[in-house]
Amino acid sequence: MNRPPGPHTAFDAPSVDTVPWVPPIADQFTEPWWQACRERRLLVRACATCGRTHFPPRPACPHCWSDQVSWHQVTGLGSLYTYSVVRENDLAPFGASLPYVPAIVALDEGPRLMTSIVDSSSLTIAVDARVEVVFVDRGDWTFPAFRIA
Repeated sequence: MNRPPGPHTAFDAPSVDTVPWVPPIADQFTEPWWQACRERRLLVRACATCGRTHFPPRPACPHCWSDQVSWHQVTGLGSLYTYSVVRENDLAPFGASLPYVPAIVALDEGPRLMTSIVDSSSLTIAVDARVEVVFVDRGDWTFPAFRIA
């Protein structure tokens, strides 16, 4: 049986070609976000009333409840807020990409995104590490992942 490396063994996070993913369920509200991803741009929602940004997208600001929110392009730069190294997962399609690194990234503009770390050595993956967005193409979909900057 081919076992993934142990907890203290260095490894490389999956490449953008092998990172596990499940096709999203898009709707009319999230389509601008998916279109921006296809264009290699990362968007969050920004509130015109309180000036704060948020993600995931909502029709009203979660900070002040204003409905004066719109899409706002961000840099795609941030820091690694938290992560986990998944070494075992029998569910398709995740088992083919072991080990993989699900994470939460804190964007420089404020919001946190649930994502995956790709194209990075485990020796560089650490809380507060600087990260940058990379876009992963899968069929008709493009989604953001992050790598250590």
